[in-house]
Amino acid sequence: MTTENAKAPVRQLRLVVEAEDYEAALTFYRDVLGLPEQEAYEGEGDARVTILGAGRATLELSNPAQVNLIDSVESDGQPSARLRVAFEVEDTAAVTADLVNAGAELIATPRITPWQSLNSRLAAPAGLQVTLFQELEPIADRQTSQTSKNPEPLWAVPNAEEIRSAHHFSPNLHQSPAPFSHLVRHGDTAYTAGIIGQSADDGILVGPGIEEQCESMLSNLETLLTDVHLSLAHVLRTTIYLTDYDDFHIINAAYARHFPKPFPARTTLHVAGLPLGARVQIDAIVAAGKCFRPPSTA
Repeated sequence: MTTENAKAPVRQLRLVVEAEDYEAALTFYRDVLGLPEQEAYEGEGDARVTILGAGRATLELSNPAQVNLIDSVESDGQPSARLRVAFEVEDTAAVTADLVNAGAELIATPRITPWQSLNSRLAAPAGLQVTLFQELEPIADRQTSQTSKNPEPLWAVPNAEEIRSAHHFSPNLHQSPAPFSHLVRHGDTAYTAGIIGQSADDGILVGPGIEEQCESMLSNLETLLTDVHLSLAHVLRTTIYLTDYDDFHIINAAYARHFPKPFPARTTLHVAGLPLGARVQIDAIVAAGKCFRPPSTA
């Protein structure tokens, strides 16, 4: 039963927190996290209060089984506090790093949940346990049970001293003498070079047609990801470059055949020209995480 159409008597949800180190908490939540100051008052005996805006307020009620499920996904089984504050943000990875730099203790690094959000968990000032979450797809597009259809958490934001870089030039793609890597991993995110529909043997285009070039291009991308134990399911965002925008529907059809749902974010650009006279090119940003393993050189 829902009360969606009922007249709600509550007009605002406000969380009231006692902060022993008031200035530190104010700096953390207002200046670093970016909650806008709405009101501030001072009273007798150095009494001070600041009210910060936090966007839309919701109350999430979970039974013990759901709490255990969330803890297993979001924090590798570490138990959550009885009261936990969750903030929706545009970039979980960036905000997590900012809050850690501002003094928060990282409980669990960002990871993709079965509900298609990117979540992290922190111990924050004023004794609050905080979840940051970034919605990766519209709520209306979600399925109610996706756990078995999604890969395990893919994305972790390392601490500064743990950031790792790796360069990979695939032995299964054309060995170009040009000065670039096919894929570069930095931390737990990987970035591919531009990929076209060229033969791995001699580097020439597989043919003049957009359909054959597109199929070869996407197969080459899959080959590159397979090299490092990743797949198209790990792709977060792609950019597609087209020399003829009339080919857009053909690209869409091939894209839908290769990429699993929910599809990654995508930008499509109309360009004047591409290498070797190709009609289409793709590059990708990939969530590598613990799944990434460079091929053996033995």
